[in-house]
Amino acid sequence: MIRRKKARYENRTYAEVEKFYRASFQGTRYFKQLRHNSYVKFYYGRYATVKGWPFAYHREIEIHYMQKGNTSYYINGKIHHLSKREIMIVMPNEVHGGMAVRPGKAMEKATLVFPLAWVGVNSKRMRLPRKIALTEEEAARLDLLCGQMAAEARTQDSLRDKMIRIKFHEFFCLVQRIALRPALKITSNPIAGQLKNYIDRNFVRQIKISELSKKFGYSGEHLTRQFKVATGSTLKHYILQRRAIEARLLIQRYPNLKLSAIAEQTGFSDYSLFSRAFKYFFGVIPAACRQLDQKPMA
Repeated sequence: MIRRKKARYENRTYAEVEKFYRASFQGTRYFKQLRHNSYVKFYYGRYATVKGWPFAYHREIEIHYMQKGNTSYYINGKIHHLSKREIMIVMPNEVHGGMAVRPGKAMEKATLVFPLAWVGVNSKRMRLPRKIALTEEEAARLDLLCGQMAAEARTQDSLRDKMIRIKFHEFFCLVQRIALRPALKITSNPIAGQLKNYIDRNFVRQIKISELSKKFGYSGEHLTRQFKVATGSTLKHYILQRRAIEARLLIQRYPNLKLSAIAEQTGFSDYSLFSRAFKYFFGVIPAACRQLDQKPMA
């Protein structure tokens, strides 16, 4: 059955698929034809269609990163569901297609299609899961990379294709790293779970280790050690990370809100610390991030 489907879909041209996407997609598109009938494709924006997506079959890997909404895919005869802050990976030579999106339930996502050799990867040694769930920090980093790729796709200078290739490589390396990370052990560590919940509710305040020690009845060293074992992060690092993620969301939602106000609302004691922490987690300072967000998507 799969072999017959491959024979049916391997000759589907990019133009045929593009015709469908133009009727259902609003956002940034990038396409580059490579040698040997291969190509690179990047879609970043909003999808709204009541029809199933056309089946396809190609030698390139295909990565879908869902930012909002949910959908399902047929891949090699099986149905796989994709929700917010999840990645779906379609490996080369797999027959696949998307299911319809319900009316009024548009989704926002990024789609990357490219040959693995284009980013220096040997496909024969590649092992990736079908679906990856992301943490808030991981999703925020991918959001920023997608915004940078979209900004590059809208430029017209001679270095555009080279810059996009670099960003594709960075995106794929990050996906590989996320796929290889060990599963978090918070569910089996009640102390770490309680600490995380407390920080998530109170990160806008100035949380001190001594305060946590008094509240939970353990020494600061014990709490820090338990949290590190369960999450791979220190308490101080997680608090900064949680504040930076919240700041990233506020920058997206409120383009006219002053960055100094965002720093204050997310618990940063001064703007310089806010700027350093934001750059550490997302690779750019808050002002540069806002400039990327304010550029039109298409």
